[in-house]
Amino acid sequence: MMPRERSASTGGRSRKWLLLIGGLLAILCLGLALACSERAPDAAGDPLHVDGAGGQDTPACGPRSAPCRTVGYALGRAVPTDTIRVAQGVYTENLVITQPVILEGGYEAAGWMRDPARYVTILDGVGSPTAGADWDASALMCAVLSDSGKFKMWYQGYDPDFANPSIGYAESADGVHWIKYAVNPVLAGAESPHVLREGGLYRMWYSADGAIAITR
Repeated sequence: MMPRERSASTGGRSRKWLLLIGGLLAILCLGLALACSERAPDAAGDPLHVDGAGGQDTPACGPRSAPCRTVGYALGRAVPTDTIRVAQGVYTENLVITQPVILEGGYEAAGWMRDPARYVTILDGVGSPTAGADWDASALMCAVLSDSGKFKMWYQGYDPDFANPSIGYAESADGVHWIKYAVNPVLAGAESPHVLREGGLYRMWYSADGAIAITR
């Protein structure tokens, strides 16, 4: 039997199909590689970990064995509803949170046991002013009252240049998580607030241009 001849056009189409399939496989592998490099904690849904003393901000940080160094970097790696566990220490950074996450402090960085009273975690924005002209970007001083199960705070703030003091207001249900008044500051050009409640009135003693004033 004579061998069947294969036309040049048939061979060309086969090579084109092989090249097309190879290209699709290459694109698929590249996509998988990018997906794997984007997020690599212990397992899907596991918390991200931050240790300012021993962590490193790398594209693979987050697992207990390889924590990130800063909270801000961990926030950049987080996805909605993630939990970020922060080890004890002082973290001098301001945070931009654009999605719902759970931020927990009070951990020790060896076994990641939590005891907020023993392993104190502090987020300190004083040494890292926010960008722009935030009126309370720098140092703070506050007066807090507990009233009918709610904490009320009048606080002094400075702009990023540590100038132009003003007084703002915030409320909290637990004394830890605070919500700022929407139209802060409530008193511009003032500082050193001290507040007392007398009956149904709040009296504030504050300093303005070197003088002491009282408001209700």
